[in-house]
Amino acid sequence: MDGAQQPTRETWPGFHFLRHLLAVVILAFHAYVLTYGGSGNLGYVKGELMATAASLTAKQLAIEALRPGLFALVGMFFALSGFLVMMSALRAPNIRTFFTLRILRILPALLTEVVLSAFVLGPCVTTLPPSAYFAQASTYTYFGNIVGLVQYELPGVFTGNPLPAIVNVNLWTLHAEFCCYLLIGAVLASGLIARRRLTSRLLIAGIALTGVAAMVPALNLPARYEATHFQSWFLVVLFALGMLFALHRHAIPLRPSWFAAAVAGYVGLMITGACDALAAVLLTYAMVYLGGCRFAWFDRMVKDDCSYGIYLYGYPITQTLVLLLGARLAGLPGPVRLAATALLTVLVTTAFALASWRLVEKPFLRLRVLLLPRRPAEGHRAAAPPSR
Repeated sequence: MDGAQQPTRETWPGFHFLRHLLAVVILAFHAYVLTYGGSGNLGYVKGELMATAASLTAKQLAIEALRPGLFALVGMFFALSGFLVMMSALRAPNIRTFFTLRILRILPALLTEVVLSAFVLGPCVTTLPPSAYFAQASTYTYFGNIVGLVQYELPGVFTGNPLPAIVNVNLWTLHAEFCCYLLIGAVLASGLIARRRLTSRLLIAGIALTGVAAMVPALNLPARYEATHFQSWFLVVLFALGMLFALHRHAIPLRPSWFAAAVAGYVGLMITGACDALAAVLLTYAMVYLGGCRFAWFDRMVKDDCSYGIYLYGYPITQTLVLLLGARLAGLPGPVRLAATALLTVLVTTAFALASWRLVEKPFLRLRVLLLPRRPAEGHRAAAPPSR
């Protein structure tokens, strides 16, 4: 927590830092995965490291100690999104407003990434002739990613990489994201947003039921997917936890000792596998605590919101750099190859993300002034009776 000022429940300034931190760490992890590939990669092979501690090497033990952090990356993103989206819904409890803002925030950058991948990156790096590439149906079905029909591959693209064929694995979260938006949309459409106590009770009941279901072997509903991700349905649970914490944000104690205990408890529960639902609650508290902290040094350096662009563009950019640098770096030790790839990946992806924010995301967000109903003038607002 070095460099962070005391937490506050009023502005939640730490989310700007936290979003970027999570996006960059995910980017760095993918640089590691894509540099070494899946075959024989101790940090990536799924299901082979979950053995007794006595059978693991020192390197494997270190990887296992870091594994709860890998689960936390996307998991915390969803809890953070649930918190912020609920805050937005509380400020403007209108379903049209909500979905307009969501579309303006998510769709333009996603559409841009899909177009660039299919019509620019694909033709440049595919092993197929251009005519054959554009004759393949999968070139065009790739656009299904825009509406949640996830497709990871393009014809002949990245087939020779250490982790072959996948263009953008980060699109795997689209299903869960759409389910989350349906959840908050249902809260708005039903009018529950105005009945916060009932909303809280329903959220608690749903979270508790799904948490219990994850612990019943006969139901076959594990919370974890492979060894680095939560299942999509459990990401929706984390989103719901973020919503719940947002509803009770003024009553949540933001204390360093509680934060440390939450982190320690989360790591312990994840390593032992004792209760993933309780681990999710502790992870959400840690996220909220960091959101209440002020990272002034980061806010001075980073004014733009590049986090979505880093997450969205990072994987295809990393795959491209691995493809271009593979032969040139082949003779170097693995750590040197990884360091070179990771450094270039961060630099290039940050540049793309900044361009995405300034040229695509921010201009589309300005359209909300034209698409949404105007708020009452100051005089009308002053004359209106105060809301309870």
